[in-house]
Amino acid sequence: MFMNTAMPSYALAYYLPIILKGMGYSAGMSVIMSSLPYIPAVVVGLILAWWADKTHLRAPFIALGTLLILAGLGMIAYASDHAVRYLGACFCAAGALNNVPAVLAYQANNIRTNSKRSVSSALLIGFGAIGGVFASTVFRRQDAPDYRNGFWAAIGCQLLTLVLLAFMTVYFKKKNRQHKEGTLDKLLENHPEFTYTI
Repeated sequence: MFMNTAMPSYALAYYLPIILKGMGYSAGMSVIMSSLPYIPAVVVGLILAWWADKTHLRAPFIALGTLLILAGLGMIAYASDHAVRYLGACFCAAGALNNVPAVLAYQANNIRTNSKRSVSSALLIGFGAIGGVFASTVFRRQDAPDYRNGFWAAIGCQLLTLVLLAFMTVYFKKKNRQHKEGTLDKLLENHPEFTYTI
């Protein structure tokens, strides 16, 4: 999930100035405009992070961020109006800026011991780097100015995130229910009071 989340984040960082330049903006204005979607994204990210902590939930907020990314990617890839495409970049940035810390928190909340958390955090960051490599290879120069193949690769990553998130949610709910009923074969994370964060 972290690779899938990092992929559009890197894609925006690498290619939004190029996409904006393809819309007719100068190189300098494209660089300036590529940073502006992160202003509302920070606000959205902070609100969703506060709400996730208040409700002690992670999966619904990751799903919401993923849907924002999907909406944004679709708008950038297929809208003909430049303002709509730019709004799509704002949606995409907001979803990605929410999901990066949300997936990190999801992982950390569902592992108890420091040694396991350290190893899984390192793996998580490694998969984020793979997402960056993936983003740099699927947005190919020959696909300019639309980069449809790159956008479909990013959309595919987000759909995979939703599938993985649904699977993990079902699994965690099942294990939490078994914990509550006392029917577990083995304690969750070898601790009698540990339950998974959904």
